[in-house]
Amino acid sequence: MMSGRSTGGGRAAHVKILAPGSLNKAATRRRPDASIDDLWKKVETAIIDIQLQRASLHRFEDIHGFVYKMTVKKHGPLLYDRICKCEIAWFDEHLLPRLRVSVPPDLERFIFDGAGSLNERRQHSQDFLLAVHELWSSHYHAMSMVADVCLYLDRNYSQAQNMPTLFESTIAVFRDHILKVPLHVNSPYTVQQLVLGAIMLQIDMERGGHLINRNAIRGCVRLLCGLVMDERARESQRLYESILEPKLLDESRSFYCAQRQELLSQGSTPSWVKTSMQRLSEETQRCHVYLVPSTLEALIAIVHDELIRAPIKEFINMPSSGLGHMIDTNGFDDIKDLFQLETLVNSDTPEFNAALRGKVVAFGNIIDKTLQETDFSAPKAEGDEPVKATAQNIAAQQTAAAMMWVNKILELDARFSEIVAKCCDGARHVEAAVGRGFSDFINHFDRAAEFVSLYIDEMFRRISRGKEEGDVDKMLDQMIKVVRYIDQKDMFERYYQKHLGRRLMSSKTEVADVERLMVSRMKHEFGNNYTSKFEHMLRDLEISSELTSSYRTHIQNSTETPPAVEITISVLTNGSWPADILGQPKAGTVPDNAPIKSLVWPASLSPAIESVSQFYLQRHNGRKLTWLGSLGSADVVCTFPAIPDKKGPLARERKYEINMPVYGVLVLELFNGVEPGTTRSFEEIQEATAMPPSDLMRTLMALAVAPKCRVLSKTPASKTVRPGDRFAFNAEFVSKTIRIKAPVVTAAPKLENDAQRRETERKNEETRAHLIDAAVVRIMKQRKELGHSPLITEVIKQMAARFNPDVSLVKRRIEDLLARDYIERVEEAETPTYRYLA
Repeated sequence: MMSGRSTGGGRAAHVKILAPGSLNKAATRRRPDASIDDLWKKVETAIIDIQLQRASLHRFEDIHGFVYKMTVKKHGPLLYDRICKCEIAWFDEHLLPRLRVSVPPDLERFIFDGAGSLNERRQHSQDFLLAVHELWSSHYHAMSMVADVCLYLDRNYSQAQNMPTLFESTIAVFRDHILKVPLHVNSPYTVQQLVLGAIMLQIDMERGGHLINRNAIRGCVRLLCGLVMDERARESQRLYESILEPKLLDESRSFYCAQRQELLSQGSTPSWVKTSMQRLSEETQRCHVYLVPSTLEALIAIVHDELIRAPIKEFINMPSSGLGHMIDTNGFDDIKDLFQLETLVNSDTPEFNAALRGKVVAFGNIIDKTLQETDFSAPKAEGDEPVKATAQNIAAQQTAAAMMWVNKILELDARFSEIVAKCCDGARHVEAAVGRGFSDFINHFDRAAEFVSLYIDEMFRRISRGKEEGDVDKMLDQMIKVVRYIDQKDMFERYYQKHLGRRLMSSKTEVADVERLMVSRMKHEFGNNYTSKFEHMLRDLEISSELTSSYRTHIQNSTETPPAVEITISVLTNGSWPADILGQPKAGTVPDNAPIKSLVWPASLSPAIESVSQFYLQRHNGRKLTWLGSLGSADVVCTFPAIPDKKGPLARERKYEINMPVYGVLVLELFNGVEPGTTRSFEEIQEATAMPPSDLMRTLMALAVAPKCRVLSKTPASKTVRPGDRFAFNAEFVSKTIRIKAPVVTAAPKLENDAQRRETERKNEETRAHLIDAAVVRIMKQRKELGHSPLITEVIKQMAARFNPDVSLVKRRIEDLLARDYIERVEEAETPTYRYLA
């Protein structure tokens, strides 16, 4: 049995021949020596019969013996050459004419000129490929069988002479006498050009959605893979890589470039995504089915470059169908497909990230615009309470604005967090891009730090009032997330410290626990230094609670007469608490370095103040206590005498227990024990108490204007308090309840005015200057010598956690440190360099 080789030629041919006997037996038979021409004639006849598929007429050992004899008689070169010429003659006389008559004479018109219908073009090109492959297949298998019987020739001549094997040389005849010759005598196209054109035509048709005969292409691709450019070269390239693959890649690039323009003209991003994914799948299948897998990488790269990477920015930013439109319509599936498509060409998805970031900023701008256009003076309902007819005051309006602004940011953040989780598999780089978008528009708003602090303040106050329900941990996480977006965290720290101080002075124990949780999370997020003042404030309250307990124990065990007033102590450490809480003037209200007047305490409170002071200073020698009236509250029993000639409640004595701020006690003591009808002017009350005018106005508003606690009467009877107004004890005050709570004296948290904000920024700039000074000294102490630019870069890097320092500010601080001899310039250095001075 004789079998053909399978490499490059499709299925192996199995042709039955006479069973070979033993070569050894054949060699021992006595035959007369044949001449060389006779031997060649027998070999030639066998080769022709093999090509005519009549190999069964010959015995393998006979043909092998003929080849053996010619080779051992030193006629190997002659035999090698005659076999090759025999094949050339066979091609010229039989195979090429057979191919010519099997295809139409004007085949090139159908392949290259677009003649005929689409179906005719497909059919003619397909038939041509099948015909070429049929010739190749028969030739391949024939030469495989010839090479088997000529194996001795290859071993003893071809290899010894470093020549191509007989199989390689005879196979190459197909290249030189079929592929490289014109199909017809006067045709400008060779068979090879027609084969390439037909293959590309078939591929273009398939890409256009038409059915083709893939076997026809597969056969010719195997043909080109089975032939090399030069069989005599050691590492010659296959025809497939030399002529078909470059043409395939060039035309594929042109095809996808044209399709890109077509898709752009359609203007549909989802259609582009779907088409791109489909094309990638088709090209992968195409390479595995009838092309060569090694071509896949290059083809996929072309699709990536021409169909995806080149137009991706335009498609992502298309107004009517791009990423922004997908987000507006909650098209999560489309967003996911778009994201996955860009990951194929760039794992960092820069265009997707940029568009997503821009969309966040666009939504943020809408929030800012809504904030500007909303009228917050209109009455608002809170919870299930009915809407009140009165308009909100300034503080309430500002709080409402902050609440709306931050709530909309949180809603927006939740929306984009869902997009990142569902559509982007929680990719960190996408999450970072969204975060940068929030930072962009949040930090563009100059009151962002103040609004966020106001929002947190209001949420904690609602918790203290029992009006805020839900997951506290989730609420704290949201707060931290918004704070994280703020670049100028030192400004937020300043506002948060002020608002925290007021909450701690008025909140309940359970709210203080929530405050500790918040501070703990900020400490974990922003570092120990950032929350040091907050922690000191909370620690002051814990120490104050222990101090109050110790003081009461001391009073119980003392032989001295205890004070008539029971007092709860809150000792606040100077430097950790905001200046306005510690009794220092507010920004912009008094000139710098103006003396601060101490409050004039009434005789009813002085013994208790003295007792506490002595107790505290005995335990903490060397410290100084300053008593504040702006914080804390007092329970005061007020007695209203019966009024003659009156009926009802006014005809009898009335006693009420009123909870009021400490400032209220100072004012009421001025009317204690005076003659009925005695009046005092605003200026007289201020001089007698030394209270700041703004605090005194709010206190008198609470005691003389507020309807539920009008224990003082006012002349004139208006709803505002102004200098020149006179006040008297309201003997006709009546309340339905024994216990009364006066309005809180301290102002509700509100936005700073321009003067206050300028002062806050000035103080913040001073703090920043100190921080930059410390950073420069710390860096230079460690490095000893450092260039100007690296020093500025390192300072900015270290300050980034708290704020983004301006380069000019860093330069000014360096100059200041030079003037103060902390560092010096290195004169001999080529570039500006500084040296640390110990």
